[in-house]
Amino acid sequence: MRVVKATLSTGKVVIFREMKISHTEMAAQEVAKKADGDSNLLQVFMQKALVKALLIQVDGKDLSAMDKEDMDNLFSMAEYGQVLTVIKEMSGGDDMGKSPVFEIVNSGDK
Repeated sequence: MRVVKATLSTGKVVIFREMKISHTEMAAQEVAKKADGDSNLLQVFMQKALVKALLIQVDGKDLSAMDKEDMDNLFSMAEYGQVLTVIKEMSGGDDMGKSPVFEIVNSGDK
């Protein structure tokens, strides 16, 4: 299994599962009813659901499902923001931090 290791600015080391499309689908399904159509709540709930799905370890400690429920105990608000930044970068593809190259070309169709 491929993992992503992130060292936060505080020195805390966090290990994540490699992100897959199925993780985002699972997070959306998990929180859709709870958000009750509120897109702002949906975004916040999805972020937390993704963090819980991808987190494996913090500072060498394997996390249980109960550990992942108490984000306030795992991270300060600043650390949590950095965790969300890592997840955002992970969703950008295998070349984390690199933007895709694209161009408009003629396909030959008229």
